[in-house]
Amino acid sequence: MLTERNVMFGGVVVGTTEATSDPFPFQDMSGGFIHVPATEGTVTLTFYVADNDHHVDDAVDPPTFQLAKTYSGGAISVTLDGGESCEIHPSLFSACQFKIVADIVSVAGVRYKVTAKS
Repeated sequence: MLTERNVMFGGVVVGTTEATSDPFPFQDMSGGFIHVPATEGTVTLTFYVADNDHHVDDAVDPPTFQLAKTYSGGAISVTLDGGESCEIHPSLFSACQFKIVADIVSVAGVRYKVTAKS
């Protein structure tokens, strides 16, 4: 029997540091896309994952975000041009939430669209 898939759309602030980027809740999701605004130039995106569930009370147990790496030790990252999209890296599928950090942004507070499906 077919069941409906959960779909989540969101805009997240992408900054040049983990501290200036918004978290994207990814629990129960199994894939998705990141859409770079057309106003951005060529950008390298690096990903940080939380060490706890986004449903946890952040005041009691605030998440710590850590650089996401592959088994070979390299940071999970991708380089895109403005107006391009890419799939969320499969290594992030088990993360409860993640942040996207750019090497450069055109303006502070720029928002990227993220779509996710379970």
